[in-house]
Amino acid sequence: MHPKRLAALVLLATAPALADERELTYSYDSGVLPPGSRELELWVTSRFGRPEGYTAFDNRAEFEFGVVSQLQTAIYINFSTVHEGPSGDNVQSWSVSNEWKWKLLDPVADPFGFALYGEYLLGVNDQEVEAKLIFDKRIGRLLLALNLIGELGWEKEDGRTAFDQELEATFGAAYRIGAGFSLGLEARLNCIWGSGEGFVGGAFFIGPTVSWASGGFWAALSFLPQAVGFGGSTQAGLDLAEHERFNIRLLAGFHL
Repeated sequence: MHPKRLAALVLLATAPALADERELTYSYDSGVLPPGSRELELWVTSRFGRPEGYTAFDNRAEFEFGVVSQLQTAIYINFSTVHEGPSGDNVQSWSVSNEWKWKLLDPVADPFGFALYGEYLLGVNDQEVEAKLIFDKRIGRLLLALNLIGELGWEKEDGRTAFDQELEATFGAAYRIGAGFSLGLEARLNCIWGSGEGFVGGAFFIGPTVSWASGGFWAALSFLPQAVGFGGSTQAGLDLAEHERFNIRLLAGFHL
């Protein structure tokens, strides 16, 4: 075995067994939990800044566990509240999700890390299927991550089924500065196609991320304002019809 690869494997073997902390909030890395390990994750995402007072809060509780070597799964309970703006209505929705993540390459021992990710969401009137290609690389204290994402959703409304498609790419870089803290930058490009409408809007977001981990707990926070929008409904260079001006996401994880 090559000496560098052997040294990397020794480093991985001596690392904490439950080191699955998230340093980025939108970009996944390729890490998975060891078989039999468990973790609880809580998510809160706030989306606001559209005209006429539209705001949204997306909440998720995730129970994650390692199945076999390099493979983990998770169950989510999702709850969202959307304030519709001038009407003053609050629309609430519940759903459950099942995630699978399969790690194929390691970001330290291999030239880059790589994992496949799939998620299925089932709600009262809607369903979604999401797939991710996860690439990452660890260079000392630096983490680089790139995700390529496709999503298909369908929703029943007034006896009809409407479809939408999303393509997304996220990129993040985080640097461990010590005392459990990491500082980083994340970017997100999202494009949406509607049923019978074609392309309806896209937006690019970029902003800072900070994370902290200690023992069996970790947390990560990001603020991603919209930098530019494109499509038929842009205002002052932003898409505020399909996307929000600001996104704030907080994640917290507890090893069980």
